[in-house]
Amino acid sequence: MPAVQTADRSDAISLRLCGWCLTDEPEAVVRALLGPARCAAPEGLGDGDWQAQPALADEPVGPPIALLGVAGPARGTLDFVPGSQGMGRPPVGLRHVVRDLSPRGDEWLLVDARCWTRFQAADFREAVLWQVDVALEVAR
Repeated sequence: MPAVQTADRSDAISLRLCGWCLTDEPEAVVRALLGPARCAAPEGLGDGDWQAQPALADEPVGPPIALLGVAGPARGTLDFVPGSQGMGRPPVGLRHVVRDLSPRGDEWLLVDARCWTRFQAADFREAVLWQVDVALEVAR
């Protein structure tokens, strides 16, 4: 009988299941989820307003196509709405649907960038957006 596989909070399985994870090895998690990915500063993100990377119109749910990462130590939190891929902006007053997440020490917090997030870039040591490299995917 095969062993039951458990999802550690810092691995790619956890990110697939929950939409976020804490990790000391962000590149390994990105590689496991996105394969070849390009990395860039998250332009326009981190201004304290709700943001989400566009989901594919015909597939808002499925494997992530972009990951937002913020590195600790953090002076604030990243607000995250799990399962909000392809949905409209989070309604005001529904605070109970928002998770407050924060990396500790040298940890990275990775979230599915299609979900609604809100944070102040100045509260984190670093913020990065990884996206599937479409040119590499087409070449395969």
